[in-house]
Amino acid sequence: MLIEALNIFESAREMSITLFNVVEVPSTTLPVSSSLFKREIAYERSRIQPLVNWINSQNFNVTLKVSVSRSSAEGIIEEANLEGYSFIIMMKRKLRGRFQKFFHKSITEDVIKNTRCMVLTFLIDEKRALRL
Repeated sequence: MLIEALNIFESAREMSITLFNVVEVPSTTLPVSSSLFKREIAYERSRIQPLVNWINSQNFNVTLKVSVSRSSAEGIIEEANLEGYSFIIMMKRKLRGRFQKFFHKSITEDVIKNTRCMVLTFLIDEKRALRL
């Protein structure tokens, strides 16, 4: 699905693509420092690196970045605004119930509202998402 999304852009193979993952540290008592979460960062890198290798084998130029933040949305927004990306592609899961909309804060909506670049979203089903 990711390759299909990237193929939308004619020049995607010449672009530099960053897969970005956030290690959430919701506790306000711990400082948000990468040095304190080396093990978690290494785990996330090892989990995602096979995907990076596969996308690179499809003739794309992909790198992996893992950061630490209080929330996923905060980490993505900070990265996008500091690094000046052209656009962000996010995969979004469908909410199950009607009432979840009232209790669930959307990471995607927060990113769309607070970044200076275009955000493209793709709806994925939970079963496919669990395989990643």
